[in-house]
Amino acid sequence: MKRINRNQIAIMNIQYKHFPLTRFLDDAVSNGVKNIELWGAEPHFHLEDMTYGEVSAIRREIESRNLKLVCFTPEQCVYPVNLAAPSLAARRRSIGFFEDSIRAAGELGCNKVLVTSGTGYFDGSNYDDAWNRSAENLYGLGELAGHYGVTLALEVLRHDESNLVYDLPR
Repeated sequence: MKRINRNQIAIMNIQYKHFPLTRFLDDAVSNGVKNIELWGAEPHFHLEDMTYGEVSAIRREIESRNLKLVCFTPEQCVYPVNLAAPSLAARRRSIGFFEDSIRAAGELGCNKVLVTSGTGYFDGSNYDDAWNRSAENLYGLGELAGHYGVTLALEVLRHDESNLVYDLPR
């Protein structure tokens, strides 16, 4: 059986949402973890409420502990983010959200951003249109990500979270 080592493991701050980010970072260090994934939400890193200086300060906090940020995961399942939304305004907001997340990842020195496909109506009435909107928007985001040296990691959601990408064959 193959074994993994600590350098192949990353932990995420989502479980620390009721603690300061520094507590999460310090606990990572005290437990010998080198790689972290940053969940982008309150109270630690809600990008929509942050300045450039605050983003840079988070990077310094991470680097001062010799931790490596391996993925930035902006919260996108709770907030009104949907790359496949039927509303043009919602799609524009969602695209802007991910564009900002890609730029923030670059500022954080992180080369990966987790994205989701969005979703169509669960009655299937707009499935093809939703699929096409999602694909088009993910492609555009991929182009931008390439300019920042960032790879997009597509999360496969549960079937009750998205009717677009919820298993490997999709």
